[in-house]
Amino acid sequence: MVKRLCHTHGIAEATVIADRGMLTKANLEALREARVHYVVGARLKALKREMQTQVTDPTNYASTSAGASLAEFDHPDGRLIVSRSNKRARRDRRVWILGMWRTRKLLRASSDPKQWLMNRGYARLLRVEGESRLVMNREQFAEQTRWDGLHGVITDLPDAAQALHVLGLYRDRWEVEETFRVTKHDLRARPIFHWTKPRIEAHLAIAFMALLCTRHLQYRLQVRGQAMSPQQINDALSQVQQSVLEERRSLRRYAVPSRLNDAAAKLYRAVGRPQPRRPYEILDRKPKHQGKEN
Repeated sequence: MVKRLCHTHGIAEATVIADRGMLTKANLEALREARVHYVVGARLKALKREMQTQVTDPTNYASTSAGASLAEFDHPDGRLIVSRSNKRARRDRRVWILGMWRTRKLLRASSDPKQWLMNRGYARLLRVEGESRLVMNREQFAEQTRWDGLHGVITDLPDAAQALHVLGLYRDRWEVEETFRVTKHDLRARPIFHWTKPRIEAHLAIAFMALLCTRHLQYRLQVRGQAMSPQQINDALSQVQQSVLEERRSLRRYAVPSRLNDAAAKLYRAVGRPQPRRPYEILDRKPKHQGKEN
């Protein structure tokens, strides 16, 4: 797919940004054969023990102007760039403390604590003492604290690409992930309740056009300093309504716009459209009462 995309659009050089799930030997080798660069999330705890020791050693990190510490290591698949963030470390520590608190609470309330050994989320926090007693695995907690605040990526980009720039490329994945979420949930691309190919394609085409309009509206608002999320845009426009009145004798119909809320008014101004205020006659319609064809 990457090769076909580059060929179709005449892209001379491309870089694939992917999460940890894409970090397989086969995928990376295929990218190298296609001469496509990559920046992929690194499984730090799956590294060889010698490299783990280097990664968790605070003395290997140098502070940056961005407020984080960085270190680079040689890796069989390229460069391993690891960042250490105090903010991320505090968050990781809170997650582990909360997990230990929940585990302790479950052990006290459960009539059969051993059932939690079958749960992968809790098993790593427990250890068996003696023949039948379960206790908190504090050694595992102490081991985990070594990794608090660490995040790494592996790339084959040349050394000229600064480490902060490479990490920034990886962080930009959130825009792609948010786009999938907006398409599936806010724009209701899924689930699909059609079963014929033309209807499925039409459904997805409408969802994609709605996504394009949403992103364009976000851009128009952003340049005006009035950022809105896709959900806020959807909520604002869903409240733009009008009442339709019909005169009984002539059957002429008129539309009476409702008053716009503040968010919808911003959207109308952003695209340069006048706000609907006055009632108007609906002219382009078929006759309401049509005779039956013979």
